[in-house]
Amino acid sequence: MKFKTVTGSIYEVDGMRVRRLTGAKDPTPRQGEDGEWKDCLEMSNISIGQSVIFGWRLEEGLLKSTATSYVVAIYPNED
Repeated sequence: MKFKTVTGSIYEVDGMRVRRLTGAKDPTPRQGEDGEWKDCLEMSNISIGQSVIFGWRLEEGLLKSTATSYVVAIYPNED
């Protein structure tokens, strides 16, 4: 599935993998470059009007999270 946030970022989710496809500002370092798939440990529900929170395990063994801006649209898989 894909979703769009209020700031215009578009994310794609496949199971517990996520990538930001586009955005007006640079992605956070935990997310990697636009288009790069990243594995997350946890993910909140994706619903209109809510932020999506991703939980990441960093190489140092630390857990960090990233919160998106509010979701404004959800797009189903194209298959």
